[in-house]
Amino acid sequence: MGVIVVPQKRIAVITARADETEQKEIIKGITETAFTYGYDVFVFSNIYNHWVVDKQLNFENVIYSFFEPCDFDGVIITAEAFMDIKIIDDVMKKIKKSKLPAVIIDGKAKG
Repeated sequence: MGVIVVPQKRIAVITARADETEQKEIIKGITETAFTYGYDVFVFSNIYNHWVVDKQLNFENVIYSFFEPCDFDGVIITAEAFMDIKIIDDVMKKIKKSKLPAVIIDGKAKG
């Protein structure tokens, strides 16, 4: 008989400044809870200080273009981490189009 492998459920976390203390604590809480329920967690984040406006640093935002809703069972967005939430407008459009279950922490979005 063959072995049936059940794929792990996946949650995406879309954030900025994941290396900052506040974001680390949020991600820690998310991962501890998710792991308890058998979910994997994938974090999409830039790492630079986004309060500094610099074209080279802003290139790090390309990380958000790698997010594909079809790869996940849900998504959590930490809106307060972004200086301007418009940075992830394309991500928000993908989520809305796919109807992926989403939670926005400390923010809101149409739809």
